Amino acid sequence: MSLKILILNYEYPPIGGGGGAISKSIAQGLTDLGHKTTVITTWIAGEKELLQQSGKPTIIRLKSKRKNNYRSNPVEMLSWIRISKKFGYEYLLSNSFDICFANFALPGGEVGLYIKRKFNLRYVVMSHGHDIPWVRPMDQLFIYHALTYNRIKKICLNSELNFVQSSIMKSNIDRFLADRNNDKNIIIPNGVDTEEFAIAKRTSSNILRGRAEAA
Repeated sequence: MSLKILILNYEYPPIGGGGGAISKSIAQGLTDLGHKTTVITTWIAGEKELLQQSGKPTIIRLKSKRKNNYRSNPVEMLSWIRISKKFGYEYLLSNSFDICFANFALPGGEVGLYIKRKFNLRYVVMSHGHDIPWVRPMDQLFIYHALTYNRIKKICLNSELNFVQSSIMKSNIDRFLADRNNDKNIIIPNGVDTEEFAIAKRTSSNILRGRAEAA
């Protein structure tokens, strides 16, 4: 069965880091399986606002306040949320989807929740690290998480599933949403395709030999 899948991520290559790269791999993988995949992300200088190529996901880049490829801030995220909600509403009036993948509880999940309420489109949250309070409660995101705590909880409670990358992140979101919601928090490890990337096994003798050769 072929699905029409909407992917929301304010970071998508060449913008962002690991979260964007993961989104790109997922989008292409779903397309290779025969699904119709559309990505709504951020525009940056040098990129097309609309990219449609045979055998690849459709990429829609929206102009917001993003300035740098590898760094963003809450003001830029809020700008993308506002513009994505407006575009998403108009776009879904004439385009239907079966499921939405919202990357990061904020900002992607905020747009996913909005679209669900307007169009009854189910969404899942794809967490990529520290977007769920409180994996690292005393880090630099403490104030940000304190201010957005209730909104992030609402986003995660209204999703169909919440995908995290490790057992630590799973334990954290289980506590965050309360035990009765544990079944909707799913671990998908962040790894590599070993068919595409050869993994070299390094024994202790290999390591010592390499150090000796380097010396």
